[in-house]
Amino acid sequence: MAVNATGADAIRALPTAFVYHFTLPHTIEFLPEVSESLGMKVELKNTGKNGLDHFFDYVKGDLKYEHIDDDKHRRMNDWLTAWVVLNTAWPYVPVLGLIKAYKIGVETAKAYSKDESNQMLGGILSLLLTAPFNVIIGFYEAANFTSARLRVQGIDKAFLEATEKLPEVVGAGFDADVKSQPKNELADIVARTAAMFSLVPFMPLLGTYKVTETIGDLTHKDRVVQFTTMLFGAPILATIGLPVFALSQAAKVANTIVSDSNLNGWVSKFFGDTSKALSAASGK
Repeated sequence: MAVNATGADAIRALPTAFVYHFTLPHTIEFLPEVSESLGMKVELKNTGKNGLDHFFDYVKGDLKYEHIDDDKHRRMNDWLTAWVVLNTAWPYVPVLGLIKAYKIGVETAKAYSKDESNQMLGGILSLLLTAPFNVIIGFYEAANFTSARLRVQGIDKAFLEATEKLPEVVGAGFDADVKSQPKNELADIVARTAAMFSLVPFMPLLGTYKVTETIGDLTHKDRVVQFTTMLFGAPILATIGLPVFALSQAAKVANTIVSDSNLNGWVSKFFGDTSKALSAASGK
């Protein structure tokens, strides 16, 4: 059966996508249970408000984007923001673009006139003048809103805490004998290679994280520059250079896992035990 997509189809899909986006952070509530079962206890903040409540808070100015000084926290927030916005934010991007454009006109008119009718006229004029840039303005507002919501609910910190405890989980079963093993270069290479192979299913996510981290580190001091660079640069980097960025980030994560979990010590002990067993067998 042939299906022809039309404008009507898009309009019918819009409410579903709108609801999906605002419920998306709630689907991450499985994280505490899963992470706790792995020995990585994380907690999400319960703000008592759903996505639509936060959306209206943002429109009113009660929920604001705040610069995050801690680099690790900022990078995680940037990556989650980019992931959420690029995947699910399109339903309300035009709405936020219109709201922001109108506000710009009103605020500008306020500087010259206290007459509310003049301020409204300034808002309408701003809507007309900024119409070609509606989507860009909307994406910028969507990024700020998503970033603020992630921060308020603590989702970014929860993800960061889980990733930082990964080496601890990997090495949870290693005893003191493993941790005291002398450094063995061959065992180190084998451990890092094994860690890299274990990360293969997550390569696309690691690549997008590295792209976001690279752009964010260069531009994070100016939110407008950061977002504009992300909007135009990230798709290019994530398309052309994704394998390179994915390998780079995977190597970084693998090195952290190996060095912080004593996985190389376990491999070294395994080689040693195997060698002793073979020697004993051949001696017989």
